[in-house]
Amino acid sequence: MTKLEKRRDAKGLSRQKLADMVGVTYEAILHYERGEREPKASILKKLAQALGCRMEDLI
Repeated sequence: MTKLEKRRDAKGLSRQKLADMVGVTYEAILHYERGEREPKASILKKLAQALGCRMEDLI
């Protein structure tokens, strides 16, 4: 389980809900969580804001 997935689960968010909050697709969140893709810095910032953490906490 990746740091992103742990944070998302801790917040009780579905992948779809997080995707909607950040402005990406469900599939993008899935790829980030599987480590298949790295989010751009701008998306990483939005993910951190949505999850209430620092960008560094997700890497």
